[in-house]
Amino acid sequence: MRKIDTIIIHCSDSKFGSSDDIRTWHKQRGWRDIGYHFVILNGKLGQGLFLESMDGSIETGRTLDGDAYLDKDEVGAHAYGMNSHSIGICLIGVDTYTPKQQLSLKLVVSDLMLQYGVRVENVIGHREMKGVSKTCPTGLDMDEFRDSL
Repeated sequence: MRKIDTIIIHCSDSKFGSSDDIRTWHKQRGWRDIGYHFVILNGKLGQGLFLESMDGSIETGRTLDGDAYLDKDEVGAHAYGMNSHSIGICLIGVDTYTPKQQLSLKLVVSDLMLQYGVRVENVIGHREMKGVSKTCPTGLDMDEFRDSL
């Protein structure tokens, strides 16, 4: 077990989805469960289906037991080499996120930082990891986001 010290922000690279959708996609790839701990919805739940009340909703992916350490069942599958000590959060979207999603992201990250003692410099976008050739979370200015925390 390792202490949680990092929060990694991702995007789904899909126009719609939910934690159940991502869980299905990940299991189809042979994974044990959804890779992320939290998913923040954009209200688009399917082709042409928009529910405003779901915009900015925070869904639980892999569960956390609330202590500062990740046991084997809590370790995500979202950032190779960092999973054992990080929490993964996925924004539904390709390259733009709704104001409600952005507010929810700020709220959940702020709460997690307080709960687990994560420093602001350890809140990173997937693309900011060494050796990663990703753009995720596309369209989110991570410096601006960190400054808002």
